[in-house]
Amino acid sequence: GMSGKVGNDLVSISGTGAFTQKNVGTNLGYAVTGIRLSAADAGNYYLSGDVNYFTGINGSITPAPLILSTDNVSKMYDGNVQATGVLKLSQGTRLFGSDSFSGGSLTFASPSIGMNNKVVHISDAVISDGNEGRNYAVTYADNTQSSITPPPTTAVVPAPVIFNSDMASSKASSSTKASASASYRDVTTINKEALESCKPAASSECVCTSGGNGGSDQGVSCTSNSKSVETKFPKTPQS
Repeated sequence: GMSGKVGNDLVSISGTGAFTQKNVGTNLGYAVTGIRLSAADAGNYYLSGDVNYFTGINGSITPAPLILSTDNVSKMYDGNVQATGVLKLSQGTRLFGSDSFSGGSLTFASPSIGMNNKVVHISDAVISDGNEGRNYAVTYADNTQSSITPPPTTAVVPAPVIFNSDMASSKASSSTKASASASYRDVTTINKEALESCKPAASSECVCTSGGNGGSDQGVSCTSNSKSVETKFPKTPQS
C-alpha cells in the first residue's frame, strides 16, 4: 500500500518480496525490494526518503491445501477390512518444490462382498516437506467404487465306492463286513448278504445303487442297497 496520493491521480506502486524462510509460521521476517511508482500520474510523485525497499518481521505463511485419495481397490473376500493401494493427489491440489508424500493406511468401510460400490477410507500419509508435514493442510477423499470379490467355490462330488472280486467274495464269514464312505458324510456298512444279492450269474457286470428299486445291468438283476453307495462287480463268473 501507499499514502500521500492526491485525489483520483493514477499512481501504482510495486516491488518484489521474499520471506526469510519458506515454512508455515507467523511473525516471519521478509524484505521487499525494487519498489517503484508507475501509471499516468506517477511523475508527480517520489518515494519518501528516496528508499526503494523495506523489511518487516510480521509476515505469515499459511498451510497449502492437499487432498489425497486412491484409485479403485479390489481384493478377494477374507473377512477383514484391510486394503492395499497407492495414494494419489486429488485434482486441484499439489505439492511444491521437492516435497513428497508416502505411506498411508487404507481400510474398507466393511468386510462384506460388493462390486464397484465399496468405500475405502484413507489416513496417515507421511508428508516430507522439511517441516514435519505442517506446510500442508491434508484432507483425505474416500474411494467409493472399490470391490471385494467372492472367494472361489469348489463343488465336492463324492466318488463311488468300487468293490473288487476279493471284497465281494461269498466265502467270507457272516461277520465279515465291507465298509465305505457314502455321499454327504453318511457311512454305509455293506455286509456279506447285501453283496451276495448282487452277484451276477454269468460273466457280466452288475451295478447296485440306491435308486429305490433293484436295477439291472446287461440283463442281470441287482438289489439296491439302502444307502447312497454304488457297488460294482467285475465281469468274472461268480464274483
